[in-house]
Amino acid sequence: MKLNHNEKQEWLYIKSRKDLYKPNPNTMGRYAIFLTLLLSAAFCQIFEEESYSHGFIELGEQRGHGRIYYILFKARDENPKAPLIMYLEGGPGQSSMHGLFYQNGPYRLRNNQKLEKNEFSYNNFADVLYVDQPLGTGFSNCSNMSAIPHNEKEILRDLIVFLQSFLVKNQEYQTRPFFLVAQGYGSHFALPLAHHIVHSPLMLINLQGVALGSPWIRPELQSTSLSAYSRQVELIDEFKYIASMYGFIIASVFIDLDMDIAAFDLITISESIIIGAYHHSFNRYDLRIRCTTGRCEYNFSDLSTYLDKGEVRNAMGTTGIPFNFTNRPLFNRLVASNEFLSDKSNLLIEFLDNGTIPIYLYSGWYDWHINTMGMDETVSSINWHGRDAMTKQEWRVWYTDGDLSGRYKRHKTFYYVHATNAGHYVGMDSPAFTLDLITRLVFGSDH
Repeated sequence: MKLNHNEKQEWLYIKSRKDLYKPNPNTMGRYAIFLTLLLSAAFCQIFEEESYSHGFIELGEQRGHGRIYYILFKARDENPKAPLIMYLEGGPGQSSMHGLFYQNGPYRLRNNQKLEKNEFSYNNFADVLYVDQPLGTGFSNCSNMSAIPHNEKEILRDLIVFLQSFLVKNQEYQTRPFFLVAQGYGSHFALPLAHHIVHSPLMLINLQGVALGSPWIRPELQSTSLSAYSRQVELIDEFKYIASMYGFIIASVFIDLDMDIAAFDLITISESIIIGAYHHSFNRYDLRIRCTTGRCEYNFSDLSTYLDKGEVRNAMGTTGIPFNFTNRPLFNRLVASNEFLSDKSNLLIEFLDNGTIPIYLYSGWYDWHINTMGMDETVSSINWHGRDAMTKQEWRVWYTDGDLSGRYKRHKTFYYVHATNAGHYVGMDSPAFTLDLITRLVFGSDH
């Protein structure tokens, strides 16, 4: 469109008046308030009535410009000195968003892609920090694949950098009670981190307890138990019991020789004898789920779909970042480095002998993968001063709000618990029980 002479003169005059382009403070303030209200409304639609923050911790150029993602939900009781719980998912390489949206977070994701408020969330009384780790898991990302950890030493190093940087940004947590809660293989991350915290004067945080759900602590014992456990609950006949047991025994020899790849292959074959190779007769994470066709596994694909929504990404600060529910390259690297099947039970001995902080181990009654028989053998094998006293104890009954929810043994600060109404994901199956357990961990009340 061409301008006539008068229009050109007016345009030149406006350009010469630079003061016209100076922002009006009052107008800008109104815009800022309006924008804040819009963003707050968008956030409330996702996490209504919850106070939270999120961000990334930079790991530096040497770690491929890696960034670890976290989201922190504040305590619902608005306690300014609320304890801090750090939650680590297992896998290895499974996003902690699983814990947030399916197990113990303020909301639970339902099949209709809607959030439902969780009355049993850990943030009822604590600030809860969900961390996507190791690098390459969930929303945590890096510039190249070589930065994905090759072993647990690298994973621990990244976790230390993450926690130190988080505490610098959030100094109020340096003196508050701090608790580590981990699921499954997350025990391989939580236990070394707990040891580093108590032995490093540079870690300015007050570790007060550790809880490990369905922990992968002694893989050699826990894998071998699958045959005997399957026979005990009448999943297999005598022939399959013997055939699978031989495979697990040979695999245990390979584990002792640090030949994890061969051991893992044998374990996979032995598991297939029990559960099926192409058709699973039951869900390995919950025996109550039986199948007539297919592989009979949990389907958590709804989580990736939900987290890819624009309004969800805006609320969580993850716009433009790919979400990896499972970090498969990490899993392969841990197997290749002879660490996937490594024994972590020795890391418990110092805590149990000293009795300085409470340790809770708990597993689901219907979990086949981390079954209670293998966990019983693992707990009995830990060589600490209270082992005999713990082993000889009779089981005690665990009630939650008057309902039977488990059984337990306890010696001093060590609790070992069976959740009677749960599979592998205890927080998903028995949320009231796990909230009760974590409440007792944090506040130190006896059962």
